[in-house]
Amino acid sequence: NFHNAELIDIAPYLKAGTNQIRVTALNTGDAPGPAGLLGALKISFADGTQKTLETGTSWEAAQTADGPYSPAKELGSSGMGPWGFSEAEQIYPSYPTTARVLSSLKVVPDFSSSEPMRYIHRRINDGDMYFVANATERDINTTATFRVAGRQPQWWNPITGETRDLNNYKAAQGVTTIPLSLAPSESGFVIFRKPARKPVPTQKNFPIYRPLTTLSNPWQVAFDPKWGAPAKLTFNALEDWTKRPEPDLKHYSGKAVYTTTFDLPSGTRPATTKYRLSLGLVKNMASVKLNGRDLGVVWCDPWSAAIPTALLKPKGNQLEVTVANLWINRLIGDSGKPEAQRLTQTTYNPYNPNSPLQPSGLLGPVTLQTSPN
Repeated sequence: NFHNAELIDIAPYLKAGTNQIRVTALNTGDAPGPAGLLGALKISFADGTQKTLETGTSWEAAQTADGPYSPAKELGSSGMGPWGFSEAEQIYPSYPTTARVLSSLKVVPDFSSSEPMRYIHRRINDGDMYFVANATERDINTTATFRVAGRQPQWWNPITGETRDLNNYKAAQGVTTIPLSLAPSESGFVIFRKPARKPVPTQKNFPIYRPLTTLSNPWQVAFDPKWGAPAKLTFNALEDWTKRPEPDLKHYSGKAVYTTTFDLPSGTRPATTKYRLSLGLVKNMASVKLNGRDLGVVWCDPWSAAIPTALLKPKGNQLEVTVANLWINRLIGDSGKPEAQRLTQTTYNPYNPNSPLQPSGLLGPVTLQTSPN
């Protein structure tokens, strides 16, 4: 080991007169690198005295045990790594101490936030990249400060691929302060590359969506009967598959296709508004189609998909949501069946018939939401 000292009781091997020590240093592997013996022989005698024999030119070395031997090469004094006989001081003090020292030197934090957030900062060729994340399970509206100045902040959404300028910000004394709004556990990138433009304090960096209508029509739900569920059901209200009265549905794992229709409220003016469809809560992921157009996959907060304005119709909008859950419920169901009747095959099933079922399906509420342009 390159870092730990070996302690060996040599008393049984000692003899009167001259004693010889031989150490074999092994260096094996497909691509061995340079190796050698970096150490010292420290002898503790019965009377309490000690003697240290450092490796140096008084030692002899050879490629094989049979020789030929020549004086060993001395690489440095005994104070060099990796051994060191005295405790070395820590290179860096604790974080609170380091923070106090930097603060006393007027060094501002690289990032700070009025709400709990986590971040990573990386310098890129033409700017700075910050990955920021809401560290809570709730919506947050925070004021975040970045140790960057003179560049235009941008928001890059890793879920949708959207990139846009954040025009509501303040820049002073080498830092940029930006209002941010994030959903529970939401994350994204704040990028500083372009030259800064004049801030627009009245502009919202993140759109505020408000419910326009809640979809309340019945849902037609199609399951795959090969996985133990009815082929089709009507849900008058959205609910967890495990809470339904159908006995086989609680153990269903797979896809289900939800379809329904909805109308826009009278007086709605699509051209003046941004729209999105909020699925409320999904267990565990979903793909969305509206009037035959694919709106993408939804798998995390805020469980929503943007809707192109031209796609909406005053009446008869056709919505299709395909939901997939985890296979835990199927494993729970199979655990109580003979092997020949099981629908799943796995090398290990950690569940039993009494294991808690996982919520599944489109749980909602599903709402059409708007935000002023």
